[in-house]
Amino acid sequence: MILLGFFGLIISVIITVYHGLSSLSYFNIFLAIVAGIVYILSNGFFLKALQVEEVSRIVPLAYLSSLIVLFYAVIFLGEVLTIYKYIGIFLLVLGAILISIKDFSKIRFSKAFK
Repeated sequence: MILLGFFGLIISVIITVYHGLSSLSYFNIFLAIVAGIVYILSNGFFLKALQVEEVSRIVPLAYLSSLIVLFYAVIFLGEVLTIYKYIGIFLLVLGAILISIKDFSKIRFSKAFK
């Protein structure tokens, strides 16, 4: 994660030097900073969940972020989904939930799910 962050910093400095900040509004710079903070926080939660639970139970939950992207695409971009896409989304969510259930007799989720 540190190497990835360092690589991103180098690339952003190169792009800033090449293009400059004059083409960006203050709002866009603010959004970029907020996106970076949210990215750091999400990685922190991910690493904390990995300390609590097995990797095989955490990674499917992490990939549910594509579900959030889907909702944004429907709301903001007017994306129209077919029935097959809805079925695929349902299976994705169901699979992630089933993997994260630790004990099927009590339907108890692991600590990392929270």
